Amino acid sequence: SSKGSQGLEDWTVCSENALEMEEGEGDIEQQRLAGEGEEEVILSEAPLTLVSAVSKDYFDRLRNLIGSVHTSEPDLPVVIFDMGLSKEQRKELSSWDGVELRVYNFDKHPEHVRTLANYAWKMPLIQHAAEELTNILYLDSSIELRSSIEELREMLASDGYFFTTQGCNLADAPDVPCDPQEACTVGDKTPPGLIHELFGIPDEQCPLLFRSCIAGGLVGINLDTRGGRRAMREVIEPAVGCSMRLSCIYPKDAVAIVNSNFDMAPLGLLLHAAGLKFRPERRFNAALFSALHTSEPA
Repeated sequence: SSKGSQGLEDWTVCSENALEMEEGEGDIEQQRLAGEGEEEVILSEAPLTLVSAVSKDYFDRLRNLIGSVHTSEPDLPVVIFDMGLSKEQRKELSSWDGVELRVYNFDKHPEHVRTLANYAWKMPLIQHAAEELTNILYLDSSIELRSSIEELREMLASDGYFFTTQGCNLADAPDVPCDPQEACTVGDKTPPGLIHELFGIPDEQCPLLFRSCIAGGLVGINLDTRGGRRAMREVIEPAVGCSMRLSCIYPKDAVAIVNSNFDMAPLGLLLHAAGLKFRPERRFNAALFSALHTSEPA
């Protein structure tokens, strides 16, 4: 089967692992290793690069992100992908310390990827950036840092990947109470047809729909680690395959925000199917709560 459209033979999934996982545990990888002996953790020394993307309409938000990086992580290199900036904006960005501007190559992808509002560009960007830079933390341009990201840096050096939730799940027991208005499960944002596109099975056969929504705007991958390579292989690459097909990233019965949050649905389904861990704590994702029910292109 094609990448991003695995059937039941490829995914013992929608998933044996998922069926065994108790709600809120989020770390099947650790469970699977239990009883197999301690494995030595080799910390990656690959330097971290912060990656983002921006169009002309969100340039003011990018200013805030870069200002927060210069305040909280002044030595962190930043790569920004140009999704349609003006000449004046490019000139301003080129003057910022520690920031490199790159052009997003839309020509490599199907025409629908040029529509920024369907987010088909995001997973390919994360894949490309990780392959080019090895160890990356992708942030949407509307996100800001409020403190050092040393904890995330350590996770990427050891685990090799970082995912967090968007909104909250009443079953996750986050560090602050989950307001039902902020609650989000994968099923809330999975339009009809997407599960068949990803796994080749009907919606009702997938046990993942009550898992937590996973944020597409805050993703870390370190390909210098085993965990990072696994996250790329089992989550990011098939999510890229989905993004390349409009019938997957935005099926015909999808309604923006109502039953689809674009890249979030395949990302969450694939992460939960793979059994990779995620971090629901509010300190990692506070900015993502206000964006839960609104469209936020780059």
